[in-house]
Amino acid sequence: MPLRKKKETENPEGGVFVSHLKLGKLAIRSKALFSKPDNRLCLHFVQKILQAAEVHQIEIYPVHARAIVNYDKARSNESNIVKKISYALRNSSRKVSMKQPLFLRQVGFHAIRIVRYGKVLSTWEVVHSMPQRLHLRHPLLGQVRSLASRIEQEMAGVYGIDEIKSDFTASILIVRYDRSRIALSEILLWLEEFIMAALGNRIESEGQDFSLALKTVSLGIATFTQFAFPALKPVSAAFMLSSNLDTITGALKQIYEKKIEKEALDWILVFLALLTDSYFSGALMIWLQEVWPKLFAKMGHHYHKKLLIAPRQFPLTTEVLTNGKLNKTFITSIDADSTVCVRAGMVLPIDGLVLEGTAIVDESSIFGPSELREKKRGDRVFASSSILDGQLFVRIVHRKSETVAAKISSTVSGAAGSELPSVSDTAFLIKNIAPAVLIAGGIGFILGGPQAAQAIMRPDYLTGPVHVPQLSLLQALVNLTRKGIIIRRGDALENLLRVDTIVVSGDVGIDREKFQQYTKNKQVSDVIYVDAGDASKNALIESLRKQGKKVAYLSSCGADGDIFKQADIGICFDGLSSLDHDGAHIFFMNPSIDHVTRLFDEAKEHSKRIAAGYRYTIIPNFFGSSGALLANFPPIFNVILSNLGILAIYGSALHGFRHCDPAVAGRK
Repeated sequence: MPLRKKKETENPEGGVFVSHLKLGKLAIRSKALFSKPDNRLCLHFVQKILQAAEVHQIEIYPVHARAIVNYDKARSNESNIVKKISYALRNSSRKVSMKQPLFLRQVGFHAIRIVRYGKVLSTWEVVHSMPQRLHLRHPLLGQVRSLASRIEQEMAGVYGIDEIKSDFTASILIVRYDRSRIALSEILLWLEEFIMAALGNRIESEGQDFSLALKTVSLGIATFTQFAFPALKPVSAAFMLSSNLDTITGALKQIYEKKIEKEALDWILVFLALLTDSYFSGALMIWLQEVWPKLFAKMGHHYHKKLLIAPRQFPLTTEVLTNGKLNKTFITSIDADSTVCVRAGMVLPIDGLVLEGTAIVDESSIFGPSELREKKRGDRVFASSSILDGQLFVRIVHRKSETVAAKISSTVSGAAGSELPSVSDTAFLIKNIAPAVLIAGGIGFILGGPQAAQAIMRPDYLTGPVHVPQLSLLQALVNLTRKGIIIRRGDALENLLRVDTIVVSGDVGIDREKFQQYTKNKQVSDVIYVDAGDASKNALIESLRKQGKKVAYLSSCGADGDIFKQADIGICFDGLSSLDHDGAHIFFMNPSIDHVTRLFDEAKEHSKRIAAGYRYTIIPNFFGSSGALLANFPPIFNVILSNLGILAIYGSALHGFRHCDPAVAGRK
């Protein structure tokens, strides 16, 4: 029979009480250990007790200052477990260093659950595991909403991770991975390290957003009310109003400030829907206006990590040469000047210099399409490059965050989120369209009553123009980055189409006649060549801009950082050495005048995609509004027309991203 009375033992910090719960579970109560578990004493105790083969999980409840030890009752009895707990407590010491990272901090009212998987301890729970797929749970994912997206973006760059996505409501992370490239233990250790580094000493809880759920319920009730049970009109009206409280609050604030913007327009539409008993069309449009931004944002996030980050993946571990032996080590713990060994089929974990060996290396993730290169002693090699044949011993010269691959990913990620002139134009449209729509609705009200007014005001005039520029920019960044063209500022492509004069520095080393041919028919009216050492370059560019010229400056970088700032567009032909410190807007990782043509072509395609987005918005909405005035189109008809236009924008963007995806292109 198991012991049922409380057993008391001591540790250096004070009283500890061990009690029986049921077979396989023991409770330990200690304020010193568990009231604030993020201390070395608690960490060492957890690591010590989980060394016992019978113990597989510990749950810590800081609010109650207690922990529950789960052990295998078939492998041991309670007395032996109590002895091991007592031993762990007696040997706890603040001086003991961490054997591995563990995030032992309170997350809301959830227990801190530490589980052992083989030799690895983790606060991540493996809910479901298949050969190539993992479902991991952590309470932090439900508390800190931004954490999941940060993990997704960072983990997309981990070699061996094929796909990663999260379910915020269930606190689940879904990982699809290649077991031949990365192990479960490596994933768990990386996740533990990441949340410790990302959150530091602060956890700011972020509440869940129930707006979409409330509007979905409102739509369901409105549908039932409109087509089956009209007696539910008061309930439907109450849900419609409650799901738009934030809109009504914003509208009242705008009315108080004597201005009419989107919130005021939306509130009028809610009122008209209730006035005309158009519960279904009103609730449907409200729901769609909530759904579309989330879908566009989800698409952008997915393809950002899949197409921009994933091509430059790096392994989490590598073989480090220590005292003549190779030991597998996490790259985060590798010191500069360490020597690592990479073989055929492996990916370089970090930038370095070849000390010994020869190998054929694919560096397309850094330089874009290029010939395979043979690397030998004294050559530079770069993280995320693939070893196709041979073996190299490489001396580390950069930390992970300082590698060329990391700088490229950071640069293009920053460009993807930058402000665009086209978005500024859209912001102006958003600010001024509401009065115009309200006037049109007023005309409709006079000519056809509230039904016509609602049909004119109901279409979505903003979703397409707001989201198209950023999605188009992301597509352009993917296309250019894969060709070895790195964009630092997102507005560079739109500004490039305004360039009419190109100033070329003599150190670029290009054929003038050939370059003149390349820039022909690219709206460039003048190409000016200057000597590399000419001190008047800055004054020349300033003078051209004062004449109203839009100037692009091409140079091999060097000391031209300040001159780049004077030009409308600065293009650096030597991005490898200048990516992190020059003031240029665009960098060529593999210098080529062909890139100039590619830049102009991609800028034009970007402009065409934005124009198409406006067409998809304007044409159906204009047709619907005209039909409401001339042919008495009902509100639901205009809702369908308007959202068909948005669907066309969404489908066009999705098609563009899939066209960029090598996996999809390969299947085709």
